[in-house]
Amino acid sequence: MSRNHSNPISRTSSVTANGTGAAAGEGNLGALALYGEARLKVLGWRYTAEASAGSDGVSAEIGGEAFLARAEIDGKAELGPAEATVTSHAVAGSNAGADVGIGREGVSSAISASAGAEVEMDGRVGVAGVGAGYKAGARAGVGIEAEFTAGMQDGKFVIGGEFGAALGFGGSMGGYISIDPGKVVETVSDAADAVGTVGNQVRDAQAVAAEVEASRRRAALQ
Repeated sequence: MSRNHSNPISRTSSVTANGTGAAAGEGNLGALALYGEARLKVLGWRYTAEASAGSDGVSAEIGGEAFLARAEIDGKAELGPAEATVTSHAVAGSNAGADVGIGREGVSSAISASAGAEVEMDGRVGVAGVGAGYKAGARAGVGIEAEFTAGMQDGKFVIGGEFGAALGFGGSMGGYISIDPGKVVETVSDAADAVGTVGNQVRDAQAVAAEVEASRRRAALQ
């Protein structure tokens, strides 16, 4: 859930430090558009604290993280109105955090605490404004996390959740469904236009065929 509230009460604090390296590339394979990016961070730490309240709702977030190393890889492919994305990351370190938000756009809540190593991957597929995603991971160490979201995010209606736990070894899993009303309407409109165009072409072809047949009959009578 977005927390960019225009509220009379708001407090935010955030600090991040790490050594970072990154690489990215993109290209095309015929009509298929491809994009990829990789990032590596070492010896980093971060803390954040935020609270706000106003006419848009209330939200609060607090968290911290320290890690020896974090690696992230993202990939995306697009073909016409369809797209697929995959994101994976691996991290060795510890973190703790919690956040909750209640407002006009919906509700969200999350809590997590862990120490050890974790590998996680999530992906998404979408066509014409309707998407679905998954998340799965494995971890060694100790930790627990839970998350639930329902509401509007960036103009899309999203509902989903995630749960994970580890004591020695464990894992996590989650998923969500999203609907972009604007894109759905746009796709339906484009499809209707395409159907109309095909219909016009069919009628034109029928008119031409009728004219050819009439000409043939007139020639046969002469």
